[in-house]
Amino acid sequence: MSDRLTIKLEGDDFEKGRIPVAVLNKVLKAAQATIFTIGEYKSSDGSSSRERGPFPRKVQESYTLELVATSKGSFVMDLDLPQGVSPEIQKSTFQIFHEVIQHISDEETKKIIKLIPDQRTMNRVLKSIKEMLPRQDDYKVFVKGNSKGFTAPVSTKQLKSVDRMLSKPKEEVRELIGKIVELKIHGDSYVGIYNGSRVIRCISLEIENEIFQSIGKEVLIKGEAVLTNANEIQELVSIDEVTIADPGKWLINEFHYHQKQYEMMDGFYVELDYVDGYWTIEHEELGLYISEPTLREVLSACYLGLSYLWEEYAVSPDEELTIDAIELKKCVIRYIERVVPRV
Repeated sequence: MSDRLTIKLEGDDFEKGRIPVAVLNKVLKAAQATIFTIGEYKSSDGSSSRERGPFPRKVQESYTLELVATSKGSFVMDLDLPQGVSPEIQKSTFQIFHEVIQHISDEETKKIIKLIPDQRTMNRVLKSIKEMLPRQDDYKVFVKGNSKGFTAPVSTKQLKSVDRMLSKPKEEVRELIGKIVELKIHGDSYVGIYNGSRVIRCISLEIENEIFQSIGKEVLIKGEAVLTNANEIQELVSIDEVTIADPGKWLINEFHYHQKQYEMMDGFYVELDYVDGYWTIEHEELGLYISEPTLREVLSACYLGLSYLWEEYAVSPDEELTIDAIELKKCVIRYIERVVPRV
């Protein structure tokens, strides 16, 4: 079997091989929850993980810890994953556990974020590890998940550090544009949207009729989004509206582009068409004509064009503009009410 996970506890009388059952149970239970969380994250290829709730059966079958040895000299426990689990999975899982403990000891928050970019998974791991730590200075925890030796100790000193690292995932209303490629309507219902690079899950199916009508089509879905640390959409946790892309008039309302929120008084319409495999957007007064192969790309290009018009005309002094440019500026200001930075 690959490198084992070894947990060492140091405290009064631990060197004699005696340890309170309550402490042993707390540490092992927290270690197991941490390994389950890491396992679920690895099994989902780094996509979003739930911050609470039971772990899937497949995760429990593959990532249940087994106590294979204990020894004196502090209280030392050697742990394996079940027989049949590949050495590569065991090694990589225990390596993540080891590195998280080491970063907590060093109070290196950014390194934990880099190791586990998914904020919900990171929070669940930190909450589990927090349960492992002593509330009084009666013991210290060391972990070895690779061949490099034990981590530095974690104890009550790290409790406040873990609390600071714990953070609620950022959520805000966002638009998601792409094609519906997955749909699950039993159990944990969701719809999967392919946005050109990956499939993003939309957890809540509150507008079922529109969802069923739009399977396989290009859509714009607006809802409450959980954001990554890079401020990108990780998943939608609610769906407020679904717009199916059909040729005709398309409403441009508020939109987000390059860390700025563009807000309209009442919104305005552009002409949307689909010709020879390309989506087109046209607005004669604003001088927009855009053609792209997907709805996501044509809307992104439209937002880029509108942001350019705002930056080049709307915020420029009249004395720096030609007569025609001043007229275009008035048009832009009539459609776009204001632009505010987003943090």
